[in-house]
Amino acid sequence: MTDELTPNLYQEVKHFFALPEKVKLKYEIPGIAGQRGYTGKGKEHAKGRSTIHRVVNPPREKMNTSRYSIPFFMHPRSEMNLNCLENCIDASHPKAYSDITAGEYLEERLHEIGLRK
Repeated sequence: MTDELTPNLYQEVKHFFALPEKVKLKYEIPGIAGQRGYTGKGKEHAKGRSTIHRVVNPPREKMNTSRYSIPFFMHPRSEMNLNCLENCIDASHPKAYSDITAGEYLEERLHEIGLRK
């Protein structure tokens, strides 16, 4: 996502969260433990497994301002190799994982978090 899009995204998120709860609940997807869509207050109990992600704290000067959580998940083309780069492997740093494509990895994760049987 480009820096130019970030302010627009924040505006859209602020707009969404300013909507009445009744309107926001139309975006809630029942039965998936808050992992997708909107999750109303008090509904999330961390029973489902989350996708791998990281959170970055704001700079110190912005720590007392409102903070919105905006997940952005992307996935490369399924046929893309996610293999360890050869120049990263040596006697002191052996290959830790088997070769895998992005599609294979996605399927593996979907099984692990229970979205695929």
